[in-house]
Amino acid sequence: MTLRVVDENSEPCSADAERVAHHPARKCDFCGGRLGLIIHRYYRMRFCCEAHMTAYGRRLSQETRAKIRRLALP
Repeated sequence: MTLRVVDENSEPCSADAERVAHHPARKCDFCGGRLGLIIHRYYRMRFCCEAHMTAYGRRLSQETRAKIRRLALP
C-alpha cells in the first residue's frame, strides 16, 4: 500500500473515483440501513437481516415470483 500526500488544492485522483465506482454502498435494499458482517442475499439484492429479506419476498407480486422460479431452474 502506498501513501499519497494530497494538498488542499489538488483534485481527486481518477484511481479513487474508480475504486468508489467498483464498491457500491453497503446498504440494505429494504431499509437503506448499513450492512454488517452477515449479509442476507436474494439474487443480487442484499439485506441487513432475514426479516427484511422475507418482507421483500412477501411484497413481490405472484407474477414476479413465477418469473423468478422459472429463471432459477437450470
